[in-house]
This record gives sequence, structure tokens and C-alpha cells, in this order.
Amino acid sequence: MIGRLAPPITLQADGSHWYRTWLMLRDSLVHWPWYDRAPASLRRTPASFDPERLHRWTCEVMRQSAAYHHLVDAALGWDPAEPLALAAPKITVCIDATHALAGSDADLASEMGLPCGSLGD
Repeated sequence: MIGRLAPPITLQADGSHWYRTWLMLRDSLVHWPWYDRAPASLRRTPASFDPERLHRWTCEVMRQSAAYHHLVDAALGWDPAEPLALAAPKITVCIDATHALAGSDADLASEMGLPCGSLGD
């Protein structure tokens, strides 16, 4: 995902970078990750396509167009193993079975030897 989830925005003389950014943000409401068009990538939660919200979001990303992708790439490249190992005695992982990432969350908790419970238990 590094380099793809938040690609650098290259400013274009014709302004097409605005449209490409808007499409990326809109698509992120439909697919996870936004660039994956496979049926399995469809989000299973309702999304708001409110034009004002999408406009504000696009403007916010464009205000940081030279740097926004660095933060996302750094977060994706961060290895949480050491900090999680230090905090493990104090962590309980709660899993929402209806969430798309429930399986991977449970697997991660199991790999780290963390107690795990489902919401509503």
C-alpha cells in the first residue's frame, strides 16, 4: 500500500489533478483500498456522497498536496510490534464481527497472545 494508498499529487496546468484527487477520495468511500476494483474490496458500510463533504475533503487534501502522502506512507511503514509488545499486558482486543477487518484483528490478537473478545460478549 505504501506509495499507492496516498499517491503524490502532481499539479497539472489543466487542473486535472483536482479531478483525480476527487476521484481517489470518492472511490475510497466505495472500495478499500480505493484503487482495488475487485468485488471483495467493496466496503460493507453505508457511505455519504454529500457533495459539500467531498468538496471540503478534496480541498483539505489539496492544501497539503505536497506532503499528505508522506504521513500516510510513514504510518503504513511503521512497525507496531515493539510498542505493542510493551503494552500487551494492558491490552484487550475487542472484535466487532460485522466489521470488514474482524478476521485480521482476531488473527493479530492471537499472534500477539492478547486476550480477545467479541463486542456484545
